[in-house]
Amino acid sequence: MWPVVTALATNLDLRSCDTIVVAFSGGKDSIGCLLSLIEAGAPPECIELHHHDVDGQGAPFMDWPSTTA
Repeated sequence: MWPVVTALATNLDLRSCDTIVVAFSGGKDSIGCLLSLIEAGAPPECIELHHHDVDGQGAPFMDWPSTTA
């Protein structure tokens, strides 16, 4: 588990949270964050993954065409 998450987990009862929002791109960092939260005791049913369009309304540059809301 990452040291920062370990430090947070010792000071925060993740089981007491109604909702935990994770900015999720599907890359290695956001997957690592999700797995670390679950490993630290966060109830999976309380975790919401939010994907944000990076490109906005212009021509696609970084987002996959299927990621628009």
